[in-house]
Amino acid sequence: MINLEWNAAIGYGDILLPISYAHNISKSFQREVNINFRYIEGVDYKYNENSKEFLWEQAEYLNSICDKSDIVGVTLSHKFHDISKIRWSGYDQSLLRTAKYHNQWYINEINPEKARKIVIGSPINNKIPLRKYKDGKVSWKISQDWNMLEDDLKTISDSYELVHIDYTTPLPEAIEHLSDAALFIGYHGGMSWLARFCATPSIVLVTPNSLSNDMFSNAMVRRDVRIRGVDHIEVLIHECNSILERYIVGFRNRDPAIRYFEESLTKTLYVE
Repeated sequence: MINLEWNAAIGYGDILLPISYAHNISKSFQREVNINFRYIEGVDYKYNENSKEFLWEQAEYLNSICDKSDIVGVTLSHKFHDISKIRWSGYDQSLLRTAKYHNQWYINEINPEKARKIVIGSPINNKIPLRKYKDGKVSWKISQDWNMLEDDLKTISDSYELVHIDYTTPLPEAIEHLSDAALFIGYHGGMSWLARFCATPSIVLVTPNSLSNDMFSNAMVRRDVRIRGVDHIEVLIHECNSILERYIVGFRNRDPAIRYFEESLTKTLYVE
């Protein structure tokens, strides 16, 4: 058993990153991996009063629907009211630069059949507005005029079903929508992580920065987007499908990255 410690934060990215990392470890070393999520809050903590699941339930659910076809196993444990301030253990942050796919994994069943549906993951209902997120120190998250985009999307609503998801959407419902959507549009945040996990063609809207480009190489990363009718959205969907297909091929043929990943982790995790 390989054990990891991880500070539990509220974002889906904060949940999917360690779970995906653990799956990569289990695949590489053919060992069972356990992640001990540590929560400052109690067992009954939710994102806000409108959230449908406890934070630990979201982690368990996402882990349960990961592809398990070529791993030994990944389990989760949970420690509440933790004041140790441990950010993580058994994680080499340099992998962000050297092993592109180390924190990426997929749902157990990628849906090839896409409906005429566009899923929007806007920050409008976020608990903390993007302009105030981390005291406004991540200004690169602020880009798109979301009200303008909503007006644009209304012009194609006769041709495409428009579905909005955020942190108050039940997680299984969000996954269900993303799994059969023709396109996801969101910002650099939790919903975009879910879309990548579900292999949904995506547009991630963010002020240009290298982190977003690296993290969402599955998606079209842009400062903003205007929707100019049905023909235009279908061109965008085609382009996003092409980007996603190239990304999936790269993920499945990632042997060089896996070798570097294994070499780094043999030192970090002391795996024999």
